[in-house]
Amino acid sequence: MDFEDVDGDGTPKVIVASPRFRCQYCTGLCYDAWRLVAKVCPTCDPIFTVIEERYLEELAPQ
Repeated sequence: MDFEDVDGDGTPKVIVASPRFRCQYCTGLCYDAWRLVAKVCPTCDPIFTVIEERYLEELAPQ
């Protein structure tokens, strides 16, 4: 999990993504090659809003 201001609004977003190292170098296949970016607002409902969901083809099994 990482935090980055992906949309330039000054607030870091939560980024959950498949680990590149595990997907590229481990013996098992990486079927969960996704990157999810979520906005967190503790006073909102829902608290988490997914603003980006992208399949990481470069990490997927060939």
